[in-house]
Amino acid sequence: MKSLRKHRSLILFITDILIICIAYMFSAFLLTSNKLLFSQEYNLLISNSIVTTVIIYQIIFRIFGIYKNITRYE
Repeated sequence: MKSLRKHRSLILFITDILIICIAYMFSAFLLTSNKLLFSQEYNLLISNSIVTTVIIYQIIFRIFGIYKNITRYE
């Protein structure tokens, strides 16, 4: 358990990225038809959106120190 405390910032970072990716995929599944969901163009659009969003969120979270504030209150 002590080894997890040492790496909790990294675990929080990875968990946040996974939640963003899952939310995008789930919303794409709910909002589009099945034929469109499995097309190559739509998959490229969703993957580009996920990558862009993750990069922007992580830059903003690092600038404003969100992860430091969250881990301080654990």
